[in-house]
Amino acid sequence: MRAALLGLALALYALPAHAWGPTGHRVVARVAENHMTPAAKDAARGLIGPAGLAPIATWADSIRSDPRYIGGVAGRPDTRPWHYINLDGTDDFPATTAKASGNGTQHGIRHLIDAIRHFERVLGDSQRPQADRAEALKWLVHLYGDLHQPLHVGLARDKGGNTIDVQWFGQRSNLHRVWDSGIIDRSRLSFTEIVEFIDHPTAAEINERRRGDLRAWAAEGIALRAAVYGLPPVSGEGPARLGYAYYDRHQATVYERLLTAGLRLSARLNTLLKR
Repeated sequence: MRAALLGLALALYALPAHAWGPTGHRVVARVAENHMTPAAKDAARGLIGPAGLAPIATWADSIRSDPRYIGGVAGRPDTRPWHYINLDGTDDFPATTAKASGNGTQHGIRHLIDAIRHFERVLGDSQRPQADRAEALKWLVHLYGDLHQPLHVGLARDKGGNTIDVQWFGQRSNLHRVWDSGIIDRSRLSFTEIVEFIDHPTAAEINERRRGDLRAWAAEGIALRAAVYGLPPVSGEGPARLGYAYYDRHQATVYERLLTAGLRLSARLNTLLKR
């Protein structure tokens, strides 16, 4: 029993970091809700309850140790690869969408892009059971956030920055975790305060950010790689030390990614929930 528990603990420790962390995902959810039509809001609350989208934004991360969602139950897939898509640095994005990020598939889901497409079909089908549509909504609220975290459209060789150790304001971390939560949490703002700060786009800005499709939006993360991986040189042994210079350089990008994710999610939910 002790050996089994130790094995489980080591397996969980090795899992990729979650995207954005609770605060970031709740920002995306609240921005989306701010820009949904009344009909779409009513339909969403009919599926997941009156509290709205923010409380469900981290559900897809909270189940990542549940055997029912990591292939630990017969017939159930490992859903962890649904949160990201690994891309080789030399490939252009259209050539990589057919690559599997993990070893478990169901409904043809191999990676983040597949997962979003699948759950959009489920949510948009009013003939599907309400429980299926509610779960699809939970997935979509979360996965749209994942899609806009640049390291969830990351390099396979470093597992989206998970294997790049850094010191974040003197604390041991890794590059993926810095982008998930380090930059966001450094502001010490709640998710509602961040939303109040960033959610003031003009109509023209909303229309501009909503243009494109999933592959184009994922490609935006690829375009940010040079900046994301722009770490200071390391003198001697030890990881790169990141602090105020890195934080100041990237905080605006993080906020832009969160706002854009929420605006795009709202557009899709307005369409999928109007039926």
